[in-house]
Amino acid sequence: MDSATAQLITAAKSACGDSQLGQDFSAGSVGAAILTAKGSIYTGICICLGCGLGFCAGAAAVAEMLKHRDSY
Repeated sequence: MDSATAQLITAAKSACGDSQLGQDFSAGSVGAAILTAKGSIYTGICICLGCGLGFCAGAAAVAEMLKHRDSY
């Protein structure tokens, strides 16, 4: 495993932290990390809602990257 992959795995794991937000709501059981061409790492966590809405950790990481006006 190269150092960039190891760094992304570490970042994704550190973003995780299962939070029970309510009886049917949780966040953070899955983490994701992406590395941009500039060398920035952005992380995200999944959000699961009882009503069927929510989003995956990868989408959250991309949203964080875009929020910082960065790109792949």
